[in-house]
Amino acid sequence: MADAGRDVVGLFTQSGFDGAPTTAGAYAGRFYSGIQTNEYRVPLTVTVNCAATVLPLGTTNYVLVMIYGPNPNVSAVENRPLRVWAQQSPYVSFNTTFSFDGVNSPTIGNRVIRAVVRLGTTTFIYSRVVYFPVRPGVQNINISVP
Repeated sequence: MADAGRDVVGLFTQSGFDGAPTTAGAYAGRFYSGIQTNEYRVPLTVTVNCAATVLPLGTTNYVLVMIYGPNPNVSAVENRPLRVWAQQSPYVSFNTTFSFDGVNSPTIGNRVIRAVVRLGTTTFIYSRVVYFPVRPGVQNINISVP
């Protein structure tokens, strides 16, 4: 791994700092500042408000929420630059709430969110596309499905 431009020479003589070498010469005197997951991913609660004309029926109908944004886990295994965070739940109430947290927390920045109500296997009702700025701190958003 190339470390060009990341060396900090003679700044740290101790070991055990957060991200610093833990044994003598482990990184040849280099110090790396770690970025915690909660500094770029944010818990988000999405509530989908469905119109009264769409009757809930939890056995065959579902509500789905999709959030689109840059993929924070681009690697050899997962090489797609666009990430879709998605959750679904049986449609048993006109208001369905989803909590995107932990590994499902979206990254900070402008994201695209859309809700879909699936009625049976062939009918889909889509919300409008919502552009939402995900910012630091816990956030909430309501989306209406006509």
